[in-house]
Amino acid sequence: MTLTELIDSGKMLTTPDEAAKVIGCKPETLRNSIQMGTCPFGFEASRPGALRKYYVVSVLAMVNWLTGSHYTDLNPLTKIALEQQRRKTK
Repeated sequence: MTLTELIDSGKMLTTPDEAAKVIGCKPETLRNSIQMGTCPFGFEASRPGALRKYYVVSVLAMVNWLTGSHYTDLNPLTKIALEQQRRKTK
C-alpha cells in the first residue's frame, strides 16, 4: 500500500499493519514504538472493561510526520500538495 492509496481510502485511523506497509518497516517494530511512546502518530487503545489493548495509527498525523507538513485535513488539495512534494524529493 502506498501513502496515496491510504489517503484515498478516506480512513482517519488505520492499523499498524497498514501503516507499516506505507512506511516500509515491520508491523511489530511499529507496534513496539507505539507501546514505548516513541511513535508520534500512533496510540494504544482499549475498549471499556477489556483487558486487551490494541494499537491505532492516525492517518493525518502519519502524513504530517512523513512529509514534514502541518495539514489539518486530507482534502483533495492536500493530495495534490503531497504529490508535488513527492516529485521534488525524487
